[in-house]
Amino acid sequence: MTGLIKASSPAAVEHILKGKTMRLASEWKRVLRHAWSIRLIALAGVLSGIEAALPLFGGLLPIPPAAFAFATLIVVAAAFVARLVAQEKLPDAE
Repeated sequence: MTGLIKASSPAAVEHILKGKTMRLASEWKRVLRHAWSIRLIALAGVLSGIEAALPLFGGLLPIPPAAFAFATLIVVAAAFVARLVAQEKLPDAE
């Protein structure tokens, strides 16, 4: 099978990204402050951190660890949708 590229090889990455470059958005600071997808990703990080810290409390909290895992799943799904949905124009610079 010649011509196949191993998926994890540098050649595969180069093939996938061929001709594509990543650049910061011109208004990245405003996007970082105002985009719902960013806010939801940050919330997912907090929930994931709480889930990871729960074993340290040894069952003192009446919240099952699965609740934070499920909440993180929902928030990440919402962030994915928020990234695809056109959001209102960003507020003017403050």
